[in-house]
Amino acid sequence: MCNDHIDAEDEAPAGLTLSRRTLLRAAALTSLSGGLLGRALWAPPPAAAASVDGAFSMAMHIHSSFSELYGTMNAHLQQATLNNVDVIWWTDHDTKMNGQNDRQEVHFSSLTDETGDGSPWKWTLHKYGSHTTASTGGVVASPVSPFDTVPEGSLQVTAQSTGTPQAILGFHPEVGPAKHNWRTNLTGQTLSLEVLPTSISTNAYLELAITSSYHPASSGRPAGKYSVSYRFGGSGSPGQRKLSNTTAIVTVPCNPGVWNSVVLRPDEDLKAVFPDLDSRDFSLYDLRFNAVSKRSATASGNFDYLRFTRQTTGEVALTVQDQMMASYAERYPGVTQQHGLEVSFANPHINWFGGAITLPNYAGVKRTEWLDFVRGTVIPDIHGSGGLASYNHPFGTGDDPNPLPKATQDQMLSDVAASLLSNNALDSDILEVGYPLRAPLTSRTTSTCGTCALGTGCS
Repeated sequence: MCNDHIDAEDEAPAGLTLSRRTLLRAAALTSLSGGLLGRALWAPPPAAAASVDGAFSMAMHIHSSFSELYGTMNAHLQQATLNNVDVIWWTDHDTKMNGQNDRQEVHFSSLTDETGDGSPWKWTLHKYGSHTTASTGGVVASPVSPFDTVPEGSLQVTAQSTGTPQAILGFHPEVGPAKHNWRTNLTGQTLSLEVLPTSISTNAYLELAITSSYHPASSGRPAGKYSVSYRFGGSGSPGQRKLSNTTAIVTVPCNPGVWNSVVLRPDEDLKAVFPDLDSRDFSLYDLRFNAVSKRSATASGNFDYLRFTRQTTGEVALTVQDQMMASYAERYPGVTQQHGLEVSFANPHINWFGGAITLPNYAGVKRTEWLDFVRGTVIPDIHGSGGLASYNHPFGTGDDPNPLPKATQDQMLSDVAASLLSNNALDSDILEVGYPLRAPLTSRTTSTCGTCALGTGCS
């Protein structure tokens, strides 16, 4: 995220139309990347945002529920209001908007190398509460759903608590190997799943738990991440939706002892349970496949053949975000919203500000040709649309708690500067700067993926 300033005499925020001269002047005044709005979610806001007479502030590198992690337009706009930020540019990653690397199917064939379309998944066991020795889980060769097109296994989970308190055993995919490839906006998204409950009761159920996005306090609920708990068994009535703090609990109709094909629409369930929030402003941040037991009851069963069907990708995603901007403008009238884009097929990433925003076409583009493609196609296309291009995070995308010696950092700074000067920053108009510590200056690698404004991920 960047905070830049524009002279008020050029344009007022209410009807913002930025000329090349105006935005370049803004970039020349200040560029403070990667801090204010994201940090403010966990720290009290400052007494007043920094201000300059005759200027206004802009947050110019902001991701939301369309791009990564659990950030939302709602939360950023609230923080912008609290911190006297006048303008937000939504710069979600184009590769997430167009679904370029999204996972489509999961066959539960391996705990360590779930291959198929997209980057492989590696599963991590999580276990909460007090369990008996009967609690166990993992990928098994059988049973397998008859509908699975790769019938090489299913995920078996069993939990049995030692007493009244709840005990949970389950698995979730690790972020690293999978490269976030399930983390997409939930608007119009369907999850199809095969479920075989072998032991469920009032006190025992299988669960697909989805952790979604962060929202400010609303309708008496505290601020925090929202979630959906899909339960197969348990005390709820089949088809029932109910609210528990910031969790929507949905009891899914199912029959024990047989494979059940279920179709889930998290956005519709969130909309029904939390009508005060914009149901389009939620992401699929995390998902867990659990067996849940209390009062010593045994919960067991199998999950198989997970499929994702996504409607909001490509130019549709840009249109939906435009609609959300209009809707949120009524709730946050003091913040002007502008639609940008982060072009991020490979490093360096380029932010696109202004003009006619479209998603780039990467057909036939190789990562080894990225610099030439940016300079010869991406930035000319941005300029041709009437926009400006920003060369993002020139010092990398990660933070390191163990910085290299200052002399080493100074040398690496010189190396980065020489590289930027040699290619004229790929003919960009704006250079994003201001990180107190940033890889590779603080790391021995040059392509790390570390902490962005709202958690771990590319920024």
